[in-house]
Parts: sequence; C-alpha cells; structure tokens
Amino acid sequence: MPESTVKLEIRSYDSESKKHCHRYHQLVLPLAGELLLMVDHQEGAVVRHKAAVIPSGRDHGFAALVDNRFLVADVPEPAAPDLERVPRFVELDPALLHYVRFLEAQVSLRATSGSRQRQMVLFWCWPVLGKPRRY
Repeated sequence: MPESTVKLEIRSYDSESKKHCHRYHQLVLPLAGELLLMVDHQEGAVVRHKAAVIPSGRDHGFAALVDNRFLVADVPEPAAPDLERVPRFVELDPALLHYVRFLEAQVSLRATSGSRQRQMVLFWCWPVLGKPRRY
C-alpha cells in the first residue's frame, strides 16, 4: 500500500474465526451487527458505539456471529503514526457516530476520490488521538 493511500470500504464478516496481521493500521467502524475481535491479547467487540483500532503489524483475530456491516479504513503507517498509541477499542460519542454515517454515505455513493477519503479518515482520527495534528 503506498504511503499516502487510505482504503475505505464497507465490509461484512462471517462466523468463521480468522487471524492475521498486515502492514498498515486498520480502523473498524460500526454500521450494523457486531464483530468480535482479539487485538494484542485484548478482547472486545465493534458494535453500535464502539470502534476498533488495529495497529500495523499486530496479530488480530475476528469473527462475527450475526449479520453485520462495518466501515473499514486501511491506513498506511506514515499517514497516521500516532494510531499506535490509541486504545484498541474506542467509545464513539454521538458526533463521531454521525461522522461515521457521513463516511458510509460517501463510500456508498462513490462520491469521493482516494485523496478525499484519506482526508476524511484522518479527520476522524483527530478526536480519537486527542489533538489535531498535521498529516
């Protein structure tokens, strides 16, 4: 994945438990259903008001037991190096949930270019990281 490319997609997962790692950060944002995750030996779920942040190079396992949909952002390490220090599971306040719905609409309508998707995903990261930062 090139250093500046952020991949933003709507994905669904099945009940088969899987485990892997990748060379980019991954944000898993809730749209519908629930995804069970194990990241850094920490169990959690992406559901309604909770997202997951999976740092680059970390083994993680996942499975979904019900119908589901998630907005998944694959983020190159250099684009957001501070995601390494964010908790693996993040509570989403109402403003961030509205922003997730906005991102979902943009992806569904194919309304944005790759560079615009990158800006939108990194904008989502600012409140999660606790401070604005230039990327």
